[in-house]
Amino acid sequence: MATREQLGTRGGAFQADVALMVRKAGGEVDVVSLQAARLSMFDAAVPWREFRWYRGQRHFSGSYWSATMQAPVGYESRLEYANLLLADFDPRVDWILSQPFLLEGVDQGKRRRHIPDYLIVHADHTACVVDVKPAEKLIIPKVRDSLSWSRRVIEPHGWEYRVQSEPDEVLLRNVQFLAGYRRSFQFLDDEVAAALGELRSPMAVGGSARDHARRRRTSGSARPRPAPAVDAAAEHRPDATSERHEHCGACLRITTSPPEGDSDEQHVDNEARSGHRLRR
Repeated sequence: MATREQLGTRGGAFQADVALMVRKAGGEVDVVSLQAARLSMFDAAVPWREFRWYRGQRHFSGSYWSATMQAPVGYESRLEYANLLLADFDPRVDWILSQPFLLEGVDQGKRRRHIPDYLIVHADHTACVVDVKPAEKLIIPKVRDSLSWSRRVIEPHGWEYRVQSEPDEVLLRNVQFLAGYRRSFQFLDDEVAAALGELRSPMAVGGSARDHARRRRTSGSARPRPAPAVDAAAEHRPDATSERHEHCGACLRITTSPPEGDSDEQHVDNEARSGHRLRR
């Protein structure tokens, strides 16, 4: 990936007393003013806090294997996991870091410290700082004031700031189903290429894609392909229907109903079916 740099400001006044702290893999901490922060600072960064698991824990922490990062990315709640899944599926997202930094500054005489949930960098080198909160908590004065302060100090630096809550359930289930097929190490390149050929070849009028593939296999023009390879290739179809969603610029393909079958990313889907809500 090319070196990532901050690209100017959006307007507004910098708050000179706001410090940004980045933890490095060796344990050292870099401290700079927010005004002096550059995205290249995060090349060797690690999450500010460790992701812990213990008996009686109120939140569901874990790590998700990100196709974008080709490595695990942490989360501290099921709601963070859901939003991480969508960010990882966004074709414009180039890099993701959870709990990227600690912000510290003074807000109207009150000392504030805040750790955002994610820092996302897009392919055009623009940055998006993300906080994930349940919608019902956004009206709590303490939460609202903290997020408002974060927005006021981050946006003048030229980084986008977003507060994200519960995603659309159908969108999440579709992306959750497809996520397992984005792990390139699970599929042979020639199988994916062959599946793409199946999807791009013309079909007889009135015939379904499944019937068309069956006829080709029966005729010997193409040997059987595993279904996952077809699913993985489907993401590359130039004529696939798409719908735009406001999730850091995501353009995600969805269907109008939840997909049939299960994937290996089950804990959110199982929770939704058992009647539990995504919580922070």
